[in-house]
Amino acid sequence: MKKIFSLVGLVVVVGVVFGLYMFYKKPADTRTAKAEFTLSANELVAAFDQEDEANKKFLDKILQVQGKILEITSDTTGITVMLDSDDPVSGVTCSFYADEIEKVKDLKEGDAVTIKGKCTGKLMDVVLNNCSLVAQ
Repeated sequence: MKKIFSLVGLVVVVGVVFGLYMFYKKPADTRTAKAEFTLSANELVAAFDQEDEANKKFLDKILQVQGKILEITSDTTGITVMLDSDDPVSGVTCSFYADEIEKVKDLKEGDAVTIKGKCTGKLMDVVLNNCSLVAQ
Protein backbone atom coordinates (compact mmCIF):
# COMPACT_ATOMS: atom_id res chain seq x y z
CA MET A 1 0.00 0.00 0.00
CA LYS A 2 2.88 2.33 0.81
CA LYS A 3 4.31 1.79 -2.71
CA ILE A 4 1.01 2.78 -4.31
CA PHE A 5 0.85 6.05 -2.34
CA SER A 6 4.48 6.77 -3.23
CA LEU A 7 3.78 6.12 -6.92
CA VAL A 8 0.65 8.30 -6.88
CA GLY A 9 2.59 11.04 -5.06
CA LEU A 10 5.38 10.87 -7.64
CA VAL A 11 2.87 11.13 -10.52
CA VAL A 12 1.22 14.16 -8.88
CA VAL A 13 4.57 15.92 -8.34
CA VAL A 14 5.67 15.26 -11.93
CA GLY A 15 2.30 16.53 -13.19
CA VAL A 16 2.54 19.73 -11.14
CA VAL A 17 6.12 20.39 -12.27
CA PHE A 18 5.19 19.83 -15.92
CA GLY A 19 2.12 22.08 -15.59
CA LEU A 20 4.18 24.89 -14.07
CA TYR A 21 6.81 24.51 -16.79
CA MET A 22 4.17 24.81 -19.53
CA PHE A 23 2.48 27.75 -17.78
CA TYR A 24 5.68 29.79 -17.47
CA LYS A 25 7.22 28.74 -20.78
CA LYS A 26 7.71 31.72 -23.09
CA PRO A 27 6.36 31.42 -26.63
CA ALA A 28 8.90 30.74 -29.36
CA ASP A 29 10.52 33.87 -30.78
CA THR A 30 9.67 33.82 -34.49
CA ARG A 31 12.68 36.02 -35.25
CA THR A 32 15.06 33.19 -34.38
CA ALA A 33 12.83 30.22 -35.23
CA LYS A 34 13.21 28.53 -38.60
CA ALA A 35 10.22 28.93 -40.92
CA GLU A 36 8.40 25.65 -41.48
CA PHE A 37 6.93 26.87 -44.79
CA THR A 38 7.97 29.55 -47.29
CA LEU A 39 5.29 30.74 -49.70
CA SER A 40 3.75 33.79 -51.33
CA ALA A 41 0.77 35.68 -49.96
CA ASN A 42 -1.21 34.47 -52.98
CA GLU A 43 -0.37 30.82 -52.24
CA LEU A 44 -1.22 31.17 -48.55
CA VAL A 45 -4.61 32.80 -49.13
CA ALA A 46 -5.43 30.25 -51.86
CA ALA A 47 -4.53 27.40 -49.48
CA PHE A 48 -7.10 28.70 -47.00
CA ASP A 49 -9.86 28.18 -49.60
CA GLN A 50 -9.74 24.67 -48.12
CA GLU A 51 -9.74 25.96 -44.53
CA ASP A 52 -9.72 22.61 -42.70
CA GLU A 53 -6.72 21.34 -44.67
CA ALA A 54 -4.90 24.67 -44.37
CA ASN A 55 -5.50 24.78 -40.60
CA LYS A 56 -4.00 21.30 -40.25
CA LYS A 57 -0.99 22.32 -42.31
CA PHE A 58 -0.30 25.93 -41.22
CA LEU A 59 -2.03 26.64 -37.88
CA ASP A 60 0.47 27.55 -35.13
CA LYS A 61 3.37 27.12 -37.57
CA ILE A 62 6.09 29.65 -38.38
CA LEU A 63 5.62 30.84 -41.98
CA GLN A 64 7.76 33.01 -44.21
CA VAL A 65 5.54 34.89 -46.64
CA GLN A 66 6.47 37.09 -49.61
CA GLY A 67 4.15 39.69 -51.03
CA LYS A 68 3.45 43.32 -51.82
CA ILE A 69 2.21 45.66 -49.14
CA LEU A 70 -1.40 46.66 -49.66
CA GLU A 71 -1.80 48.69 -46.47
CA ILE A 72 0.07 49.67 -43.29
CA THR A 73 -1.89 50.62 -40.16
CA SER A 74 -0.83 51.50 -36.64
CA ASP A 75 -2.69 51.97 -33.40
CA THR A 76 -2.02 51.79 -29.67
CA THR A 77 -1.37 48.04 -29.84
CA GLY A 78 1.27 48.19 -32.58
CA ILE A 79 1.68 48.14 -36.33
CA THR A 80 0.04 45.85 -38.89
CA VAL A 81 0.95 45.20 -42.51
CA MET A 82 -1.59 43.80 -44.98
CA LEU A 83 -0.08 41.81 -47.86
CA ASP A 84 -1.95 41.79 -51.16
CA SER A 85 -3.16 38.56 -52.74
CA ASP A 86 -5.02 37.56 -55.89
CA ASP A 87 -8.17 37.25 -53.76
CA PRO A 88 -10.13 40.56 -53.87
CA VAL A 89 -11.60 40.04 -50.36
CA SER A 90 -8.66 38.43 -48.53
CA GLY A 91 -5.03 39.12 -47.84
CA VAL A 92 -2.45 38.32 -45.19
CA THR A 93 -2.49 40.46 -42.03
CA CYS A 94 0.86 40.64 -40.24
CA SER A 95 1.16 42.03 -36.68
CA PHE A 96 4.71 42.83 -35.60
CA TYR A 97 6.79 42.63 -32.44
CA ALA A 98 7.07 46.03 -30.73
CA ASP A 99 10.81 46.27 -31.42
CA GLU A 100 10.19 45.76 -35.16
CA ILE A 101 8.04 48.89 -35.47
CA GLU A 102 10.93 51.18 -36.48
CA LYS A 103 11.83 48.89 -39.41
CA VAL A 104 8.21 48.66 -40.54
CA LYS A 105 7.65 52.43 -40.39
CA ASP A 106 10.13 52.82 -43.28
CA LEU A 107 7.99 50.63 -45.57
CA LYS A 108 5.52 51.96 -48.11
CA GLU A 109 2.44 50.55 -49.82
CA GLY A 110 3.50 48.62 -52.92
CA ASP A 111 6.87 47.53 -51.46
CA ALA A 112 7.74 43.85 -51.94
CA VAL A 113 8.61 42.27 -48.59
CA THR A 114 9.28 38.94 -46.91
CA ILE A 115 7.75 38.55 -43.47
CA LYS A 116 8.06 35.71 -40.96
CA GLY A 117 5.36 35.08 -38.35
CA LYS A 118 3.16 32.56 -36.58
CA CYS A 119 -0.03 31.62 -38.45
CA THR A 120 -3.12 31.83 -36.25
CA GLY A 121 -5.66 30.97 -38.96
CA LYS A 122 -8.09 32.88 -41.11
CA LEU A 123 -10.80 35.32 -40.20
CA MET A 124 -11.43 37.54 -43.22
CA ASP A 125 -7.68 37.48 -43.87
CA VAL A 126 -5.01 34.95 -43.03
CA VAL A 127 -3.44 36.18 -39.78
CA LEU A 128 0.26 36.09 -38.86
CA ASN A 129 1.27 37.23 -35.36
CA ASN A 130 4.64 37.95 -33.75
CA CYS A 131 5.99 38.95 -37.15
CA SER A 132 9.45 40.01 -38.14
CA LEU A 133 10.62 41.68 -41.33
CA VAL A 134 12.99 39.30 -43.14
CA ALA A 135 13.63 41.28 -46.34
CA GLN A 136 12.38 44.26 -48.26
